[in-house]
Amino acid sequence: MGLRKIRNGEVIAALGGIALIVSLFVPWYGADGTSDSANAWESFGIVHVILLVCGLTGPLLLVLHVQQKTAAVPLAIAGLGTWLALLAIALVVLRGLAFTPVHAGNREWGILVALAASVALFVGFWRSLGDERIRLKGRWSKPADGSLPDGIEVKSVGPGASADSP
Repeated sequence: MGLRKIRNGEVIAALGGIALIVSLFVPWYGADGTSDSANAWESFGIVHVILLVCGLTGPLLLVLHVQQKTAAVPLAIAGLGTWLALLAIALVVLRGLAFTPVHAGNREWGILVALAASVALFVGFWRSLGDERIRLKGRWSKPADGSLPDGIEVKSVGPGASADSP
């Protein structure tokens, strides 16, 4: 388990996912003139389940990034999560703000929290996909600028040669 491998994209995605899950339980709609309110679980048929799945991918990325030795699985989750975050944004905007349920009255603050959390989820996944740094000997590498830290040996492998041959 390498907690030092955590980058800001994974943290943003995890916090956005947790905030999206929490936002499903706060008031989304209020009845006109009364103190009654309805959250996402009470207002939607399947949309809240899709938003829950989208929200769970944020913390999942953080856990897999810390747990896995290679970047393959976290990159796959980040790629899938980017699309799920876009789906969450679209569902909150379209189903939550534009086309409200029949019984809904006034929009409450929970919709705005869900929208902000969905955007944070997308930003976290996007940053996780775009961050090329790796942890080498206690410091972050900078592969994007073409230089490697001292002490890293790179062997060239040409056509017909193997990595073991001189």
